Amino acid sequence: MTSVLKKSRGTKGKSESMQEDLPSRWIARGLKEDAGKLIKYIDDNVIGKENSFCGPFGRRKVVYCDYSGSGRSLQWLEDYVTRDVLPRHATRCSALSVTSGQTEVYRSESKEILRTAVGAGDEDVVVIGASLTQFLRALRPENVVVFVSSRETERQLTPWKEFGAEIIKIPETKEGFIDLNNLEMRLQENTEDGKRMIGFFPAASKLTGVLADDVATTLLLHQYGAWSFWDYTLVAPTCAVDMNPTFLGVEDGMVNKDALFYNCEKFVGGIQGPYITVVKKHLFTNTAIYHDDVEVLSERISEYKCTEAVRAAIVMQIRDGIGLQNIADRQDHIT
Repeated sequence: MTSVLKKSRGTKGKSESMQEDLPSRWIARGLKEDAGKLIKYIDDNVIGKENSFCGPFGRRKVVYCDYSGSGRSLQWLEDYVTRDVLPRHATRCSALSVTSGQTEVYRSESKEILRTAVGAGDEDVVVIGASLTQFLRALRPENVVVFVSSRETERQLTPWKEFGAEIIKIPETKEGFIDLNNLEMRLQENTEDGKRMIGFFPAASKLTGVLADDVATTLLLHQYGAWSFWDYTLVAPTCAVDMNPTFLGVEDGMVNKDALFYNCEKFVGGIQGPYITVVKKHLFTNTAIYHDDVEVLSERISEYKCTEAVRAAIVMQIRDGIGLQNIADRQDHIT
Protein backbone atom coordinates (compact mmCIF):
# COMPACT_ATOMS: atom_id res chain seq x y z
CA MET A 1 0.00 0.00 0.00
CA THR A 2 1.24 3.47 -0.67
CA SER A 3 2.31 5.56 2.29
CA VAL A 4 1.87 8.98 0.70
CA LEU A 5 -0.66 11.29 2.28
CA LYS A 6 -3.29 12.38 -0.20
CA LYS A 7 -5.81 15.19 0.04
CA SER A 8 -9.32 13.87 -0.24
CA ARG A 9 -11.71 15.65 -2.55
CA GLY A 10 -13.67 18.41 -0.84
CA THR A 11 -11.86 18.31 2.52
CA LYS A 12 -9.57 20.93 3.97
CA GLY A 13 -7.49 18.46 5.92
CA LYS A 14 -5.51 15.53 4.70
CA SER A 15 -6.81 12.01 4.32
CA GLU A 16 -4.48 9.16 5.00
CA SER A 17 -3.60 6.75 2.26
CA MET A 18 -3.54 3.01 2.80
CA GLN A 19 -1.52 2.05 5.84
CA GLU A 20 2.20 2.54 6.24
CA ASP A 21 2.76 0.21 9.17
CA LEU A 22 1.77 -3.03 7.43
CA PRO A 23 4.32 -5.49 6.13
CA SER A 24 3.54 -3.63 2.92
CA ARG A 25 6.97 -2.13 3.44
CA TRP A 26 8.23 -5.47 2.15
CA ILE A 27 5.48 -5.64 -0.44
CA ALA A 28 6.25 -2.20 -1.86
CA ARG A 29 9.97 -2.87 -2.06
CA GLY A 30 9.45 -6.29 -3.62
CA LEU A 31 12.65 -7.67 -2.11
CA LYS A 32 12.95 -11.43 -2.50
CA GLU A 33 15.03 -11.79 0.67
CA ASP A 34 12.09 -10.45 2.68
CA ALA A 35 9.63 -13.09 1.44
CA GLY A 36 10.60 -15.47 4.23
CA LYS A 37 10.09 -12.77 6.85
CA LEU A 38 6.70 -11.91 5.41
CA ILE A 39 5.62 -15.56 5.37
CA LYS A 40 6.64 -15.96 9.02
CA TYR A 41 4.88 -12.71 9.96
CA ILE A 42 1.70 -13.93 8.28
CA ASP A 43 1.93 -17.35 9.89
CA ASP A 44 2.44 -15.83 13.34
CA ASN A 45 -0.68 -13.69 12.85
CA VAL A 46 -3.11 -16.42 11.80
CA ILE A 47 -6.08 -16.24 14.18
CA GLY A 48 -6.73 -19.63 15.72
CA LYS A 49 -3.28 -20.98 14.99
CA GLU A 50 -2.87 -22.25 18.55
CA ASN A 51 -6.39 -23.67 18.88
CA SER A 52 -6.69 -27.13 20.37
CA PHE A 53 -9.45 -29.65 20.95
CA CYS A 54 -10.05 -32.54 23.29
CA GLY A 55 -10.46 -35.82 21.42
CA PRO A 56 -10.28 -39.54 22.18
CA PHE A 57 -6.48 -39.33 22.45
CA GLY A 58 -6.41 -36.29 24.71
CA ARG A 59 -5.87 -32.65 23.82
CA ARG A 60 -4.47 -32.08 20.35
CA LYS A 61 -3.62 -28.99 18.31
CA VAL A 62 -6.01 -28.17 15.47
CA VAL A 63 -4.37 -28.56 12.05
CA TYR A 64 -6.31 -26.50 9.51
CA CYS A 65 -6.34 -28.20 6.10
CA ASP A 66 -9.14 -26.52 4.16
CA TYR A 67 -7.55 -23.47 2.57
CA SER A 68 -9.17 -24.39 -0.75
CA GLY A 69 -12.51 -23.95 1.03
CA SER A 70 -11.71 -20.87 3.11
CA GLY A 71 -8.73 -18.82 4.15
CA ARG A 72 -8.13 -17.74 7.75
CA SER A 73 -8.14 -14.33 9.38
CA LEU A 74 -4.94 -12.44 10.21
CA GLN A 75 -4.67 -10.54 13.48
CA TRP A 76 -2.77 -7.55 12.10
CA LEU A 77 -5.25 -7.14 9.24
CA GLU A 78 -8.22 -7.24 11.62
CA ASP A 79 -6.42 -4.79 13.92
CA TYR A 80 -5.84 -2.42 11.01
CA VAL A 81 -9.48 -2.51 9.90
CA THR A 82 -10.63 -1.96 13.50
CA ARG A 83 -8.10 0.76 14.32
CA ASP A 84 -7.86 2.73 11.08
CA VAL A 85 -10.68 1.91 8.67
CA LEU A 86 -13.81 1.55 10.79
CA PRO A 87 -13.31 4.73 12.89
CA ARG A 88 -13.07 6.77 9.68
CA HIS A 89 -15.84 4.96 7.83
CA ALA A 90 -18.81 6.94 6.52
CA THR A 91 -21.26 7.04 3.65
CA ARG A 92 -20.31 8.81 0.45
CA CYS A 93 -23.28 11.19 0.56
CA SER A 94 -21.05 14.18 1.24
CA ALA A 95 -17.49 14.81 0.10
CA LEU A 96 -17.29 17.72 2.56
CA SER A 97 -16.74 15.61 5.67
CA VAL A 98 -13.39 14.19 6.71
CA THR A 99 -14.80 10.70 7.22
CA SER A 100 -16.57 10.61 3.86
CA GLY A 101 -13.47 11.87 2.10
CA GLN A 102 -11.29 9.31 3.86
CA THR A 103 -13.67 6.51 2.93
CA GLU A 104 -13.48 7.56 -0.71
CA VAL A 105 -9.67 7.51 -0.60
CA TYR A 106 -9.67 3.96 0.77
CA ARG A 107 -12.20 2.83 -1.85
CA SER A 108 -10.40 4.37 -4.81
CA GLU A 109 -6.96 3.13 -3.74
CA SER A 110 -8.29 -0.37 -3.16
CA LYS A 111 -9.96 -0.44 -6.57
CA GLU A 112 -6.74 0.69 -8.26
CA ILE A 113 -4.72 -2.00 -6.47
CA LEU A 114 -7.17 -4.65 -7.68
CA ARG A 115 -7.15 -3.33 -11.24
CA THR A 116 -3.37 -3.60 -11.35
CA ALA A 117 -3.35 -7.06 -9.76
CA VAL A 118 -5.69 -8.58 -12.36
CA GLY A 119 -4.30 -6.71 -15.37
CA ALA A 120 -7.50 -4.77 -16.01
CA GLY A 121 -7.50 -2.34 -18.94
CA ASP A 122 -9.50 0.77 -19.80
CA GLU A 123 -12.41 -1.34 -21.08
CA ASP A 124 -12.57 -3.54 -17.98
CA VAL A 125 -14.97 -3.03 -15.08
CA VAL A 126 -13.75 -4.23 -11.66
CA VAL A 127 -16.81 -4.99 -9.55
CA ILE A 128 -16.31 -5.49 -5.81
CA GLY A 129 -18.99 -7.52 -4.08
CA ALA A 130 -20.57 -9.18 -7.13
CA SER A 131 -20.75 -12.97 -7.28
CA LEU A 132 -21.53 -14.83 -10.51
CA THR A 133 -25.22 -14.83 -9.58
CA GLN A 134 -25.31 -11.07 -8.94
CA PHE A 135 -23.37 -10.44 -12.14
CA LEU A 136 -25.79 -12.51 -14.24
CA ARG A 137 -28.78 -10.78 -12.65
CA ALA A 138 -27.30 -7.45 -13.73
CA LEU A 139 -26.45 -8.73 -17.22
CA ARG A 140 -29.74 -10.65 -17.65
CA PRO A 141 -28.56 -12.77 -20.60
CA GLU A 142 -31.19 -14.22 -22.92
CA ASN A 143 -31.15 -17.10 -25.42
CA VAL A 144 -27.85 -18.41 -24.06
CA VAL A 145 -25.93 -21.64 -24.52
CA VAL A 146 -23.13 -22.05 -21.99
CA PHE A 147 -20.24 -24.50 -22.25
CA VAL A 148 -19.00 -25.67 -18.85
CA SER A 149 -16.59 -28.17 -17.33
CA SER A 150 -17.90 -31.69 -16.79
CA ARG A 151 -16.97 -31.26 -13.11
CA GLU A 152 -19.53 -28.52 -12.44
CA THR A 153 -22.11 -29.46 -9.81
CA GLU A 154 -25.82 -28.70 -9.95
CA ARG A 155 -25.35 -25.97 -7.36
CA GLN A 156 -22.72 -24.28 -9.50
CA LEU A 157 -24.98 -24.43 -12.54
CA THR A 158 -27.99 -22.91 -10.76
CA PRO A 159 -27.16 -19.27 -11.70
CA TRP A 160 -27.20 -20.21 -15.38
CA LYS A 161 -30.40 -22.23 -15.10
CA GLU A 162 -32.08 -19.21 -13.52
CA PHE A 163 -31.91 -17.55 -16.94
CA GLY A 164 -32.92 -20.63 -18.91
CA ALA A 165 -29.47 -21.20 -20.38
CA GLU A 166 -28.82 -24.36 -22.35
CA ILE A 167 -25.91 -26.09 -20.63
CA ILE A 168 -23.39 -28.22 -22.52
CA LYS A 169 -20.72 -30.03 -20.51
CA ILE A 170 -17.25 -30.32 -22.03
CA PRO A 171 -15.19 -33.34 -20.90
CA GLU A 172 -11.59 -33.23 -19.75
CA THR A 173 -8.68 -34.96 -21.41
CA LYS A 174 -6.88 -37.73 -19.55
CA GLU A 175 -4.32 -35.10 -18.47
CA GLY A 176 -7.07 -33.05 -16.83
CA PHE A 177 -7.29 -30.24 -19.40
CA ILE A 178 -10.44 -28.98 -21.11
CA ASP A 179 -10.97 -31.07 -24.26
CA LEU A 180 -10.60 -28.34 -26.88
CA ASN A 181 -11.45 -30.69 -29.75
CA ASN A 182 -14.80 -31.45 -28.13
CA LEU A 183 -15.33 -27.77 -27.35
CA GLU A 184 -14.72 -26.79 -30.97
CA MET A 185 -17.15 -29.44 -32.19
CA ARG A 186 -19.82 -28.09 -29.81
CA LEU A 187 -19.13 -24.52 -30.89
CA GLN A 188 -19.56 -25.50 -34.54
CA GLU A 189 -22.86 -27.22 -33.74
CA ASN A 190 -24.27 -24.09 -32.10
CA THR A 191 -22.83 -21.31 -34.27
CA GLU A 192 -25.86 -21.04 -36.57
CA ASP A 193 -28.51 -21.17 -33.84
CA GLY A 194 -28.40 -17.44 -33.15
CA LYS A 195 -27.82 -18.02 -29.45
CA ARG A 196 -25.29 -16.13 -27.35
CA MET A 197 -22.50 -18.65 -26.74
CA ILE A 198 -20.54 -18.42 -23.49
CA GLY A 199 -17.68 -20.56 -22.26
CA PHE A 200 -17.53 -20.69 -18.46
CA PHE A 201 -14.61 -22.73 -17.14
CA PRO A 202 -12.59 -23.05 -13.92
CA ALA A 203 -9.01 -21.84 -14.13
CA ALA A 204 -7.94 -25.20 -12.70
CA SER A 205 -9.41 -28.69 -12.73
CA LYS A 206 -11.55 -29.24 -9.65
CA LEU A 207 -10.38 -32.86 -9.55
CA THR A 208 -6.65 -32.73 -10.27
CA GLY A 209 -5.79 -29.06 -9.75
CA VAL A 210 -4.18 -28.89 -13.20
CA LEU A 211 -4.22 -25.31 -14.50
CA ALA A 212 -6.39 -24.79 -17.57
CA ASP A 213 -4.95 -23.42 -20.80
CA ASP A 214 -6.97 -20.22 -20.56
CA VAL A 215 -5.21 -18.59 -23.51
CA ALA A 216 -5.89 -21.39 -26.01
CA THR A 217 -9.44 -21.85 -24.72
CA THR A 218 -10.24 -18.14 -24.93
CA LEU A 219 -8.78 -17.93 -28.43
CA LEU A 220 -10.97 -20.83 -29.57
CA LEU A 221 -14.09 -19.33 -28.02
CA HIS A 222 -13.47 -15.95 -29.65
CA GLN A 223 -12.88 -17.53 -33.05
CA TYR A 224 -16.51 -18.66 -32.94
CA GLY A 225 -17.85 -15.43 -31.46
CA ALA A 226 -18.35 -16.83 -27.95
CA TRP A 227 -17.67 -14.97 -24.72
CA SER A 228 -14.91 -16.27 -22.45
CA PHE A 229 -15.76 -16.41 -18.72
CA TRP A 230 -13.36 -17.83 -16.11
CA ASP A 231 -13.77 -18.89 -12.49
CA TYR A 232 -10.52 -18.23 -10.58
CA THR A 233 -11.94 -18.97 -7.14
CA LEU A 234 -9.75 -22.04 -6.54
CA VAL A 235 -6.48 -20.60 -7.79
CA ALA A 236 -6.58 -16.80 -7.33
CA PRO A 237 -4.79 -17.00 -3.94
CA THR A 238 -1.80 -18.82 -5.45
CA CYS A 239 -1.70 -18.16 -9.21
CA ALA A 240 -1.66 -15.23 -11.61
CA VAL A 241 -5.02 -13.71 -12.53
CA ASP A 242 -4.68 -11.98 -15.90
CA MET A 243 -7.67 -10.41 -17.61
CA ASN A 244 -5.69 -9.36 -20.68
CA PRO A 245 -2.78 -11.72 -21.39
CA THR A 246 -0.55 -11.17 -24.41
CA PHE A 247 0.44 -13.89 -26.84
CA LEU A 248 2.84 -13.36 -29.73
CA GLY A 249 1.37 -13.93 -33.15
CA VAL A 250 -2.24 -13.57 -31.98
CA GLU A 251 -4.44 -10.62 -32.90
CA ASP A 252 -4.89 -8.11 -30.08
CA GLY A 253 -7.90 -8.87 -27.92
CA MET A 254 -8.41 -12.44 -29.12
CA VAL A 255 -7.06 -13.93 -25.89
CA ASN A 256 -8.48 -11.27 -23.56
CA LYS A 257 -11.10 -12.65 -21.21
CA ASP A 258 -14.62 -11.25 -21.23
CA ALA A 259 -15.18 -11.86 -17.52
CA LEU A 260 -13.49 -13.51 -14.56
CA PHE A 261 -14.58 -14.21 -11.01
CA TYR A 262 -13.00 -15.06 -7.66
CA ASN A 263 -13.80 -14.97 -3.96
CA CYS A 264 -11.51 -13.11 -1.55
CA GLU A 265 -12.53 -15.42 1.31
CA LYS A 266 -10.25 -18.08 -0.20
CA PHE A 267 -7.18 -15.90 0.50
CA VAL A 268 -5.13 -15.88 3.68
CA GLY A 269 -6.60 -12.97 5.61
CA GLY A 270 -9.63 -12.83 3.33
CA ILE A 271 -12.38 -13.81 5.77
CA GLN A 272 -15.33 -11.40 5.33
CA GLY A 273 -13.83 -10.36 2.01
CA PRO A 274 -16.01 -9.84 -1.07
CA TYR A 275 -16.50 -11.58 -4.38
CA ILE A 276 -14.63 -9.90 -7.23
CA THR A 277 -15.86 -9.77 -10.81
CA VAL A 278 -13.86 -8.28 -13.67
CA VAL A 279 -15.82 -7.81 -16.89
CA LYS A 280 -15.53 -6.12 -20.26
CA LYS A 281 -17.94 -3.20 -20.33
CA HIS A 282 -19.10 -4.06 -23.86
CA LEU A 283 -21.05 -7.00 -22.41
CA PHE A 284 -23.50 -4.47 -20.95
CA THR A 285 -23.84 -2.29 -24.08
CA ASN A 286 -27.48 -3.21 -24.71
CA THR A 287 -28.57 -3.26 -21.07
CA ALA A 288 -30.45 -0.64 -19.08
CA ILE A 289 -27.54 -0.13 -16.66
CA TYR A 290 -24.84 0.52 -19.28
CA HIS A 291 -22.59 3.53 -18.80
CA ASP A 292 -19.42 4.41 -20.70
CA ASP A 293 -17.59 5.22 -17.45
CA VAL A 294 -16.37 1.92 -15.99
CA GLU A 295 -16.62 3.17 -12.40
CA VAL A 296 -20.23 4.26 -12.81
CA LEU A 297 -21.06 0.94 -14.46
CA SER A 298 -19.32 -0.90 -11.62
CA GLU A 299 -21.51 0.83 -9.04
CA ARG A 300 -24.63 0.02 -11.04
CA ILE A 301 -23.75 -3.67 -11.13
CA SER A 302 -23.03 -3.88 -7.40
CA GLU A 303 -22.44 -1.38 -4.61
CA TYR A 304 -19.74 -2.29 -2.14
CA LYS A 305 -18.51 -1.36 1.32
CA CYS A 306 -15.21 0.37 2.04
CA THR A 307 -14.15 -2.43 4.41
CA GLU A 308 -14.73 -5.02 1.68
CA ALA A 309 -12.59 -3.07 -0.75
CA VAL A 310 -9.75 -2.67 1.76
CA ARG A 311 -9.73 -6.39 2.61
CA ALA A 312 -9.76 -7.35 -1.06
CA ALA A 313 -6.82 -5.07 -1.85
CA ILE A 314 -4.72 -6.11 1.14
CA VAL A 315 -5.04 -9.87 0.60
CA MET A 316 -4.07 -9.45 -3.04
CA GLN A 317 -1.04 -7.41 -1.99
CA ILE A 318 -0.08 -10.08 0.52
CA ARG A 319 -0.14 -12.66 -2.26
CA ASP A 320 1.92 -10.52 -4.62
CA GLY A 321 4.26 -9.45 -1.81
CA ILE A 322 5.18 -13.06 -1.09
CA GLY A 323 5.48 -13.70 -4.82
CA LEU A 324 3.75 -16.33 -6.93
CA GLN A 325 6.99 -18.22 -7.49
CA ASN A 326 7.67 -18.38 -3.75
CA ILE A 327 4.14 -19.68 -3.20
CA ALA A 328 4.63 -22.33 -5.92
CA ASP A 329 7.99 -23.37 -4.42
CA ARG A 330 6.41 -23.71 -0.99
CA GLN A 331 3.58 -25.82 -2.39
CA ASP A 332 6.09 -28.10 -4.11
CA HIS A 333 8.02 -28.42 -0.85
CA ILE A 334 4.90 -29.36 1.12
CA THR A 335 3.61 -31.86 -1.43
